[in-house]
Amino acid sequence: MLDALAGACHDGVRLAFSYTARDGAPTERYVEPYRLVVLARRWYLLAFDIDRDDWRTFRVDRITAPRATVAHFSPRDAPDDPVAFVRGSIERVPRRYRVVADVAAGADAVETRIGSWADVERIGPRRCRVHMAADELEWPIFALMQVDADFVVQEPPELKDHLSRLARRFTASVR
Repeated sequence: MLDALAGACHDGVRLAFSYTARDGAPTERYVEPYRLVVLARRWYLLAFDIDRDDWRTFRVDRITAPRATVAHFSPRDAPDDPVAFVRGSIERVPRRYRVVADVAAGADAVETRIGSWADVERIGPRRCRVHMAADELEWPIFALMQVDADFVVQEPPELKDHLSRLARRFTASVR
């Protein structure tokens, strides 16, 4: 997959592929591929979408059957910073949950551990507040575990309930 996408980017040829949208809807896309970007441990294709007449970001794990064409294209004025463009595209996607947790650790240490997944706000020398957006509750839990420090969830209530259920299950497993 990465070879096909990188080859099309390098050769400057248009690319057709099937794509599964965030809501699960299948679509066919025809693009001018510009660059592959790795962000938060995921690969993204930055490309100009011919049918939508605009720059788009595509998660590589949602692309299937990429087909490079023989149609070369003239380079367009691309975003100045491909990584910033992809990051902005990701951040604009609405998420189901807004997570806020206070962490008993310095902001720099927390930023090092989970900064690519969260915004970290300093609220004291050994305390910070973490802000995350997620569609599922599992990954914010995983991110907070990576910090290896005590934390208190401020919101959402669903995360507090989920953590309570997990705590009971883990406590029961070591009896």
